[in-house]
Amino acid sequence: MPSQSVFGFRPGTVTYRVYEGVLLAVWLGGGALTAQTAVVDVDVKTVTKTIDRRLYGSNMEWSNNANQSWDTGSNSFRYSILDQTKLSKVTLLRFPGGTLADYYHWRDGIGPQSNRPTTPHYIDSGSSKHVVGTHEIMDFCQRTGAQPILQVNVATGTAEEAKNWVAYANSAVNYERAANGSTAPFAVKLWEIGNEPYMRNWSGASNSSLMTASTYTTKFIDYATKMKQADPTIKVVAVGGSNFGRYQLVQEANWNKELLQRAGSQIDFLAVHNAYAPMVVNLGTENFQQVYEAMLAFPKQVERNLVSTNRDIERYAPAAASRIQIAITEWGPLFAVSPGNPYVGHAKTLGSGVYTASMMRVFLEAQRVSVANFFELTDPLFLGSMNHGGVPKPSLLAMEMYSKYFGDKMIKTVVTSPTISTAAAGLVEAETNLPYIEASSSLSADGKVIYVMLINKNLQISVPATIKIRNAACIATTGIARTLTAASPDANNGDDLLAIPGITWAKQATAPSNSMFNSGAPGTVAIHSKSINSSASMQYDLPPVSVTSLELRRCN
Repeated sequence: MPSQSVFGFRPGTVTYRVYEGVLLAVWLGGGALTAQTAVVDVDVKTVTKTIDRRLYGSNMEWSNNANQSWDTGSNSFRYSILDQTKLSKVTLLRFPGGTLADYYHWRDGIGPQSNRPTTPHYIDSGSSKHVVGTHEIMDFCQRTGAQPILQVNVATGTAEEAKNWVAYANSAVNYERAANGSTAPFAVKLWEIGNEPYMRNWSGASNSSLMTASTYTTKFIDYATKMKQADPTIKVVAVGGSNFGRYQLVQEANWNKELLQRAGSQIDFLAVHNAYAPMVVNLGTENFQQVYEAMLAFPKQVERNLVSTNRDIERYAPAAASRIQIAITEWGPLFAVSPGNPYVGHAKTLGSGVYTASMMRVFLEAQRVSVANFFELTDPLFLGSMNHGGVPKPSLLAMEMYSKYFGDKMIKTVVTSPTISTAAAGLVEAETNLPYIEASSSLSADGKVIYVMLINKNLQISVPATIKIRNAACIATTGIARTLTAASPDANNGDDLLAIPGITWAKQATAPSNSMFNSGAPGTVAIHSKSINSSASMQYDLPPVSVTSLELRRCN
């Protein structure tokens, strides 16, 4: 049955159940609910998993003064960046890439800064001095409370070079490290081998970071073996990937099979980069609504791909399947990279923040997923989760909703929600029966606080949700509601398309009504808190395009 008119609900409802980390979707025939009502059923007694806080991670590249987070005037990290990273409780920081990791030689980033070289970026015409290297990134992590995850160069480096970096960072005694300012080891436990070697070569140009599954697997085995000789306690991350729907970025369909069958015994984490959306790089006739609805539909497609990735691990590395975890080491809202695209600047909007929240729910509920790194913390252009003044964008605030206002133990949650069908756009295929309302729930470590995270993907309509708390003898009569919202899906906290000589940015698309895209300023999109009446059965109205965390206390 086709969906009704703009923002209309289908007459049926979809119920999704989260149990032991697996999401099951069941279509129920029409009439179960009124058109604009959702029900969230929370079972406090059924704990499904302990939350791994490494899911609240981000990325920082070495180039361009570490994405402009380093202030060359004061020769230090910008305090605004440090403060906001700590405030938002970013727990994991990946360095030195993206793609640049496969052209990075770690010795360029140690020793006196004045003696460090300036090297080409290789993937563009620029070059950068290595002002931020191993010691600086370790200092950033120490000052913000984040754990590091380091990438070794698998394309233009060697396994011996990677082994030496592990030894430099982690050996109990290393005289070179001590001479450079740190007698104590850095104890880096997570090491990723490469970035995206599986990527299709769209341009046809020479790219030394790309390789076949066979070549990468052979290199991975060599790297992992040598790196664990330097420190047997480290965990190594292999780079995997598979295609799904319109998301056809992996050059070889057998990539995961080859890697897992041959190297499964040495893999601790399988990394995937399958969570960028909507990627409307080649625009057709899509309008604003279709582009945004496609983005908000994509988490459901990623969710299915993660189920498939989990099956790959079980099928192709059965002996190691109980140990191998999944890491999503790059992900985030991404519309386009070309300055001529009318959506290139939309990663900063409230809609992108709601996408971020929905992806966090997927990661929290998926099997094996225990590491995630948003791309990226800051950026010279438009992809940062905060600007260079430390002003958080909606995506960082959405992550903050989880890192600060969610618990430690996931609990069983059943949601019944109105649904729509969405059109295909960019790299997102068409989706049917997409729930407007998503929810996940958790308990504090001591079990005394219940958190219910509620996401409304409807771009215009507020949806009342009935929240039912089961197996909690008593709920305090007063709770707290924290909501990330604004008056328009394109609302944002300020412009980040910087004036750059030689670059002309396209006029950006805007919401068809009440657009706030061109009036962004710090605080336009914010987390609003208020006291609410609470009970074991309560109703709460969810604003359009919003993320809400309810904090409910048990009184027994």
